[in-house]
Amino acid sequence: MWLNDEVYFQDDSTLEAEAVSIHFKKEFLGPDFFKVPEMKPISELLDRAGRGIKFTDLNRDLTNKIKKLIEYDATTRIYKTIELLYALSKHERY
Repeated sequence: MWLNDEVYFQDDSTLEAEAVSIHFKKEFLGPDFFKVPEMKPISELLDRAGRGIKFTDLNRDLTNKIKKLIEYDATTRIYKTIELLYALSKHERY
């Protein structure tokens, strides 16, 4: 669980925080899917993430794509998740 800075809790604060979580098991596509060379960047991201990872300074386009995941059917959600994981694996601020 992430906790906001103290300034968010001040009585006169107008700051609002937002967080988006995506939960899944690394093996959701089978035990070997992320072991192929093409999936190495994503596999390394998931290994580093362990029990969670916090990204900072995501661009609006990527943030919107993450939020839109819930709108897709199951099959589309799977390949969109892979696309997002790949983009996140290239992100430098986490």
